Amino acid sequence: MQKLEEILHAEDVARHQVAEARDAAQTIMREAVTKAQLLVSSAKQRATEEARALRESTLADAAEDARRIESEAQAERTTVIARAERNVPRAVEALVRDLAG
Repeated sequence: MQKLEEILHAEDVARHQVAEARDAAQTIMREAVTKAQLLVSSAKQRATEEARALRESTLADAAEDARRIESEAQAERTTVIARAERNVPRAVEALVRDLAG
């Protein structure tokens, strides 16, 4: 009988240990899920911030490029107009000569 009581007691202790181990495993899993969610959230936030910074930098670069191109185009237009203005009197003289015969 004593042997049976020892076996039943050992079984009860084992059940108690299994229950504690199960609780500990569930706690570990909950903590792991929480940490994983925090990591994912943090990574998303960092990626969003990096994307925002990249977008702002790209827009600033594009605006600077647009200003530079516009300035170059205005300078080219000024050059073309000045050249045309210099050539108009000569073209008129040549036309007048041709008409005069």
